[in-house]
Amino acid sequence: MDKSALLYNSLQGLHLLEKADAHRVVSDLMGLQAQFANYPKASLLIRAADYREEEPFRGLVKIWSHRGTMHLVPEDELGLHLAALDNRGPFQDGYWGISKADAEYWATFLEEQIGQGNNMRDGLKAACVRAGMGEGLLHQVSMAGADSSGRW
Repeated sequence: MDKSALLYNSLQGLHLLEKADAHRVVSDLMGLQAQFANYPKASLLIRAADYREEEPFRGLVKIWSHRGTMHLVPEDELGLHLAALDNRGPFQDGYWGISKADAEYWATFLEEQIGQGNNMRDGLKAACVRAGMGEGLLHQVSMAGADSSGRW
């Protein structure tokens, strides 16, 4: 295969030459990086023939992926992606630079806050400070999750 054929096949496989439906795009790419909401929107806009601004992520779910980052994956392939995660669990000693027990505590705290409707970055930061989270850890954790709207 010559260089131009290799480049063509690469672009074709990334759905950059011909659009496909969003589910196929996300499935073929094994998820879309989703640390910020604009990343997967832009990716789908240029790749998905059925992209709709009012429902850009229909049928997709946001997960902490096996790649160690936030990704959108097809909802019906969630089991596949979760099975690829390290089976020792998400929190090892040193996760977020703290012990496993502390990481589990803060993860549970954040889940509870979000479940209670506190899903804006500033509100979550304030709740963490009130609960005793130090400034260094607060910075590390807050870098892990908001989109451009300020939602966690």
